[in-house]
Parts: sequence; C-alpha cells; structure tokens
Amino acid sequence: MALSLYRLLALSLLALLIPSTLAADVPDTLRCPEEHLTIERLPDMQVARCCHALLCLNGEITAIGGHTDGFVPTPTAEYFCDGEWHLMDMPYTADFSLALPLSSGKVLLAGGMEENLGIGQLWTVQSYDPETRTFKGFSSLDRKRSMASGAELDSGRVVIAGNWYGGDSIELFDGTDQFTHVKPVAQARAYPYIFRTSKDNAIILGSTTPRGGCYDTIWVDRFRGEPFRVPLLDTWKPLYTMGWDHPMMQSFIGDEEAGIYAYLLPLQRADSAMAIGLLRGEEFSLLPTKTPVPIHVAGHAIYYSSYNFVVDRRMHYAYLLGFTFDARLCLLRVDYTGALEGQPAALKLFYTDPMTDFAFHTPVLLPDGNLVIAGGNQVWTPKGFLSNNYLPSRTVYLLRMNPDSAELTAARSNWWWAVVAVALLLGAALLRFLRKPVNGGDETGLSGVNGDGGVDGLSGVDGDGGVDGLSGDNGLNGGDEADESLFQRICAVMEEQQLFLKSDLKLSDVADALGVPRTAVSNSIRAARDCTFPYFVGEYRVDYVKQLMIQRPEAKISSLYTEAGFANETSFFRTFKEFTGTTPSEWRDANLQKM
Repeated sequence: MALSLYRLLALSLLALLIPSTLAADVPDTLRCPEEHLTIERLPDMQVARCCHALLCLNGEITAIGGHTDGFVPTPTAEYFCDGEWHLMDMPYTADFSLALPLSSGKVLLAGGMEENLGIGQLWTVQSYDPETRTFKGFSSLDRKRSMASGAELDSGRVVIAGNWYGGDSIELFDGTDQFTHVKPVAQARAYPYIFRTSKDNAIILGSTTPRGGCYDTIWVDRFRGEPFRVPLLDTWKPLYTMGWDHPMMQSFIGDEEAGIYAYLLPLQRADSAMAIGLLRGEEFSLLPTKTPVPIHVAGHAIYYSSYNFVVDRRMHYAYLLGFTFDARLCLLRVDYTGALEGQPAALKLFYTDPMTDFAFHTPVLLPDGNLVIAGGNQVWTPKGFLSNNYLPSRTVYLLRMNPDSAELTAARSNWWWAVVAVALLLGAALLRFLRKPVNGGDETGLSGVNGDGGVDGLSGVDGDGGVDGLSGDNGLNGGDEADESLFQRICAVMEEQQLFLKSDLKLSDVADALGVPRTAVSNSIRAARDCTFPYFVGEYRVDYVKQLMIQRPEAKISSLYTEAGFANETSFFRTFKEFTGTTPSEWRDANLQKM
C-alpha cells in the first residue's frame, strides 16, 4: 500500500511529462503575461512535515499534523507568531486527514493514515480551537477513512466523503458529536471535490479512485438527490486534489448572501491542455480567458498537479500553484472579475528563478493578500527532481502578491514605524478638521455611542437610521457632497435606502438605483476601498449587527443577523469574524463591558 501511495504521488507528476515536448506556438498577442516573482524565506517550522493541513486561523499560519522524516505521522501542530513557530501536541495524528475550518471558528480534523508509510485508515475525530490553541478528541467517524473531504452546510452539519484503500460512502457530521451514514456513492473516490451548491446541499466529484487510478467517466454525487453525469467532464478531467490542506470553500467565488454558489477548479484534457472550470450551482462550464492557460515558462513545462485554486475574494484573484523540472515555482493568477457575468478572465503567470530547497504544498492566503507555503514534499534533491514522502520539508516561504503589505516580513526599523505613525496622526487630524459633522452633531471615535443611542464610526447608525462612518459624511442630509463622486453616491444610496439590509442585494440593484453601469459601480468601489462589492456590503451589514447588539444586548445573536441582510448563519459568522477577528458574542461581551 505504501508503494502504491508513492506511485500515486509520483505518477500524478510524471503523467504530465507529455506537454514538455509540445512547442508553445502561441502568438504574442495571445500569450499570458509573465512576471518574475521573488519569494522571501521565513523561519523554518520546528517539524519537517508534508501531507499536513496548512491554514490561516485568526491571522496566524497554522500547520497541523502530516507526516515527518521517514514517512512517520506526527501528533504535532505549530503556529507562527512573533516571528517564530510554536509547537503544540495533538491527541491523535492527522496524516492525510480531513481538515475543515468551520463557521464556529474551530477546525474539524477527521480520519487519516493509521500507520507509518501511509498505511491504513483512522476512526479518530478531533477539533482545534485557534482561540485557545488547543486540540480535543471528541468522537469517531461512521467508517474508517483517510484522504476524505468535507463541506459545511448552513445548518452547521458537515458532508463527508472519500477514502484511500477503503470503502467510500457519504456520511454526515451533525455539528456536535455524531457521525452517521447517509448513503452509498455512485463512484468511490480519494480526496473528492465537495462543493456546497445551496444552503443545505452539496455535490461530490473527482477523477481519482481509492487506489490511485483515474476514472474515464465522471459521476457526480449529490448529498440530496440522485447522481448525474456532466458531458464536459468526459473531456476535461478535474485534477487530483490534495484535500487535506485545501477546503473547497477556498475556491469559492460566489455570493452566499445572494444565494450564488460558484467555484473555480483546474481541468486538464487528454492532450495535457489546461483550462479553468467554472461551477455555478450544479452547472459546469469552462471559464473564458483572455489568453490560454500557460503550460510552459522559460522553455520548461509547467506542472499544475494535485492542488486547487486559492481565492482572494477581496481582490477577485484566484491562484493556482505549479512548478517546472528545473525547480521553478510558478503561480497562475486569475482575475475573475465579471466571470459570473460571462466576462473573460485575465491571466498572469508569476515564476521564480530555479530553487534547490523549496517544497511543494498548496499555499495559504493571508489577510493581507499574500501567500505562504510551509513544508510539503521536497521537489528537488541532490539526485534531481523527486517528490519524496520520506523527506518532508520544514521550509517556509512568503509569496508577496501584495507588494504594499508588510505582513510577516522582518521587523522594520523603529524610525520607519515612527514616520508611519506620525503620518497617520497628521492625516487623521486633517480629515477631522475638514469633515463637517452630520446634523450638527458631535463626531465620536471609531466605536463611540452618540447621544441618540446610535453607534458612530465604523459601526455607527445615525439618528435617521443610515449607517455612517464607513463613508464619512456623504450627503446623508441632502448635501452637495453626495454628487462629488460616484463612490459618494454609492455610499449615499446604500445608507439612505439601507440597501444592504436586502439579503438578495445584487450589484445591479445599486447600479439601477444610480442609473449607471454595473461595472462603473464595481470599479468605483474597488478604486476607493480596494475591495469587491460583496466585501463592501458585508462591512455595512457587520456594522449594523454591532449596532443592534449594543441597542438590544438581551437579544439572541441568531435572531439579529437576518435583520442586517445576512442570508444565513454560516455566512454571518464567517463574515463577522473576517471583519472583527472575533465571534459576535465575544465582540458584544467585550463592548458591553466598556459601556
């Protein structure tokens, strides 16, 4: 079994050797733009590991489980804080394990390899709480599994499927402590893709058998409903995905509040051509792109293997990792702005110089838009190219996709921070001097409470029920400032009409209210706030919930999120924590104590 596992990992790469002999005779006008990428070395992890979960939790890079030197599962995890890695013990190992961040903020860890060398499966289930940095074993799976995947439904329940060298089925975690069998699958798989298609349903697919083979015919299972086939997937096969480190929600490009469940996934044809799949609900299509997906760089073939897209929803960028046999790391960036409206996506390929010490692992997205790769299979050894389970890596690299960010870089000198602090203070003072108070009222701080009981600043609701602070004084009372720019008009219509309270609010709704094209609205928000429309609306909704929690501290939080326009509880908790770094109850308790 260990030999077969090794073959799977090796052959998944060697099978892609075919395109290296194909000439890339593409006209320059249709060639994907390329850019050299310089990556930064961060402190090494304490434990060399691969096949581990790599997540960003509460802003901290966290590596969980996997196996270490000698292909031995490690019952450890570690997190990066204050410039160094901190080791943690786990109740069980988690090698090739399901690792799924939940809307509660915790991480569900289930199954994995039972023995050294990637042999056997586990019943074990444990959770990780990033708030306390503690693990807890609490239940067992319905069946022993390794290489399983999962997706959380709005109810907090989790759909689970997939297995390696064992039987497969669909089972359900009830969100507390029970795992129960649901039904057989039409097609057994190792590390399947599981995509949520509605608030209470999901589909399951994949091209890899539980023994590492490939399916010629792809069946798609439904959690609720009968299995079905997709003709597109008979030609374009999903790449084998390593789900232990990549929850499918990291490929999400939809809008949960509007009920749009959409994802990107990498596809490959028999002639080794690459394409980008677009899944919307249960409909599969190819994402139109302005240039073909590149499969060569610097005269070498690019291997996109075993990994899925990592999506930065704030910037509308999706990243797919690859490498070449001369040890270059490659990163395909997809600008999917307008993709759901049928607009072609712009591609750009980033690549490094040849490296001799990097390992291959799906990157994790940081809050600042940069990416980190920590650990993984060593790609280059003294004997040449080799993907080796016996020689995992402890190296950590930062891929600076957002060059303006200083996140996780070496500490800068004190004078630099002093200059920044002074500039911010002067800017804030100037803004305060120039800003006119609304209704002649007093301006308060970022989270102060005004005399009418409304919360001002970032989370404020003014006396007329409009949210301010997010956009300053934008002509809420008929002033001329609302006409000075399109962005001020957008803020004004959002606040005066409280459009954000509509759970099905769409970009076109705002555009229609202003009488301008949708692209003008999205471009204006992106230019002014450096974010997307869903992110912009989410900020309004989170601030409105804050105001409700202050005004009605006795109300159940679960009864408030719908008033703010959130379509479901899962998206509410996820969005709230994204903006505040805390759960709603933690935020309420902390702010009520200040009053």
